[in-house]
Amino acid sequence: MSPDLSVKGTQYPENIHIVSSMREFSEADFTAKNNVVLFPRVLTGDFNAVTMKILSRCDNDNFLRFDDRQGNFGFDQFFQMAQGLYTPEAIAALEQIARDVEFLKSSGYLPQIRVQRENLAGRAHVDGSVQGPDHRVLANYSGATTLGWAQEDVMLDMTQNPVRIKFQNAAKPFSMGLGSIWKQMTISHPLQTPFVHNVPIGNDQPRMLLVADPGVS
Repeated sequence: MSPDLSVKGTQYPENIHIVSSMREFSEADFTAKNNVVLFPRVLTGDFNAVTMKILSRCDNDNFLRFDDRQGNFGFDQFFQMAQGLYTPEAIAALEQIARDVEFLKSSGYLPQIRVQRENLAGRAHVDGSVQGPDHRVLANYSGATTLGWAQEDVMLDMTQNPVRIKFQNAAKPFSMGLGSIWKQMTISHPLQTPFVHNVPIGNDQPRMLLVADPGVS
């Protein structure tokens, strides 16, 4: 196991490269042994209040996306929908989200805030497509936290579409941590070891997360 650098005391498997700052996160790259770069953070702020406020503005929508893409809500609309939250904790959460979005934009990513009224849990999977970006950034702000599997506990058949995943008998998932931010290999990465992950089943809390893919250079 890798050294325990998580403030939450989680021991992460060898395929998870732990960093301790956003600068390290930005500079760290993948290797043959590491298909994830993780900055385990404990954030200050009431992200649940932000999540519920956004959903209260869109009663008929179960899955909202906020980004710079045409046809979706923009980031300005996200912060407009959150107006009326005056507690220091809610303001701190909004400031953190804004910092993350700006950091990712300045680093060449296309960030997207996703707000889900229901937990969209599914089977364990890997992200991406053959022609898509070779990695993805994620952060869980509220609700169910993403689960991941050690690289040594899974066998991937990359010839199948979708990729077929076979687990070792003793394979157990671990939590990526609420508030943490990480980048993970996708299907199209040249090293061919995309990160197997999922959302836990049975958690029906509304969820807010940040997803970002590299921009087109």
